[in-house]
Amino acid sequence: MRTTLQRRSALLVIALTLMAGALGLAEPQRRGRDTSIGAGAGTAVIRGRVLAAATRDPIRNARVVASGEHDSLPVLTDGDGRFAITSLPAGEFRVAAAKTGFAEAAAGAREPGGRGRVIALSGSQVVEDVVIELRRGAAIAGIVVDASGEAVAGA
Repeated sequence: MRTTLQRRSALLVIALTLMAGALGLAEPQRRGRDTSIGAGAGTAVIRGRVLAAATRDPIRNARVVASGEHDSLPVLTDGDGRFAITSLPAGEFRVAAAKTGFAEAAAGAREPGGRGRVIALSGSQVVEDVVIELRRGAAIAGIVVDASGEAVAGA
């Protein structure tokens, strides 16, 4: 009888713990340190444009982020493809952009997925004219069929 009571008590504790976590009442576990830059962390600025590589047309609503020792909060480009990442601390950063339908790219990268150039910021420095060119992404879609014309599951 005692082991049954112990099992029920253990199950009750587990259930309450899971419920507290699901409701946001439990303290979340930290997995590593937070590396994002909060508001007011610095005064340096990186400004630039995101353009389509083939046409040089501006890309609206591309997501741009500066990453280095700390990552900036993402910003979106305006209708002219312009962005401004503000409140950056001194340090070295790489700036990358992403947009649905395009391959992600970094400023100064020779090909999609390349690391790009490092932008060194000091104090309240403002870096202008950073250009990121995004290439159109592509996907192949369709149905694979066997010799008799039947669809092949999972292909």
